[in-house]
Amino acid sequence: MVQTFSSETEIVKAIMCMIEEEIMEEDEPEVYMDASWASQYVLSQLVQSDKLNQKPFICHQMVNLRRQEAGKEGVAENFRLLHQVLPYAFVFQKEYDLRYAYVARTAEDNRYYLWPHYIITHRHSFLCSEDPYRAVLVANEEIAKCYRGELEKMIHAYRPLFDYQGMSGEGIRKYRSMEEGCDANIIFEECPCIALMVPREAQELLKNDPAIGKYAEAFFEQPKVNGNQIINIFGMQGIKHFIRTGHLPGVFDQYFSVDEIENRRDMIENFHQHLLNHTRRFYMINEEKFIECGGYGLELYGKNKVVFYSTSVEFPFGFITIDEPGIAEVFFGYFENLLETECVYSEGETIEKYEEIVEEAFREIEEIA
Repeated sequence: MVQTFSSETEIVKAIMCMIEEEIMEEDEPEVYMDASWASQYVLSQLVQSDKLNQKPFICHQMVNLRRQEAGKEGVAENFRLLHQVLPYAFVFQKEYDLRYAYVARTAEDNRYYLWPHYIITHRHSFLCSEDPYRAVLVANEEIAKCYRGELEKMIHAYRPLFDYQGMSGEGIRKYRSMEEGCDANIIFEECPCIALMVPREAQELLKNDPAIGKYAEAFFEQPKVNGNQIINIFGMQGIKHFIRTGHLPGVFDQYFSVDEIENRRDMIENFHQHLLNHTRRFYMINEEKFIECGGYGLELYGKNKVVFYSTSVEFPFGFITIDEPGIAEVFFGYFENLLETECVYSEGETIEKYEEIVEEAFREIEEIA
């Protein structure tokens, strides 16, 4: 059976049914796909289904990155692809076989390929165009088997994208040790650095906690590098909520909350002092120009290594290490260029904007009281 589509709703329903059938009917459910607008629906569906099903679903995703000679346009496209797939690595961990290869094909070449993208299960072949939402679904086990055979050969030309390190003090120390010898360190966070906010007394209490002491000790060990070497790009997600309720953003709230309003003021002021003292080169995200993606952070160590880490409540705190210089350079170039755009405030504007947002949040509390 061959099914064609004419709307996004039809495609979403078809992908959901295809993945659910794979989970329910196969003893060892498995899917092969590349990175596309359609694969996003698969990953979202797997996040939901994986929580309800005990089967170890294996997802093979092959990302075609553009070669470096593609210039700034190629760098932007590579960043978009990596930004699309990496957050899901925290969900599937060892069951998410994410691989990459550099290819020469340009975006313009896609018009000469009948179906540039694919999603293949044991019984279905979903083929789609570069532009949403044109696709066909072939429900034929023999055809799917042929595609899978070819993909099993292709996959050997791709390299695994990352190493995964779960929540542990050793994991934190491992990735922070990468700073040794780095000319520049770029940190991207969804909120102001929690380690720079928590007062010394509270840090000591957390370090002595039997459950998370080793993790907390590693987390609060700030790298001993020149502040000018650290570029810290941060958002203000969750800060107003923290000021209002005492609950920190994301996973941090599981380990530390602040009941007293004065203690919240102290934490906010701790970070403010780092801004004023220029302990790092701080740049706040301009939320009117830049759409933040919550639940993760990113650190770059020169142009050689990149670490992607989860701060989401839904997924375990963990670290993904990528040692491929070409990929690290993609991220480095993207964030370096970001500093020259309206997507972030300058260092001076960052201080002013931080003070303005914080003052407004505390004033709202006083008005309610």
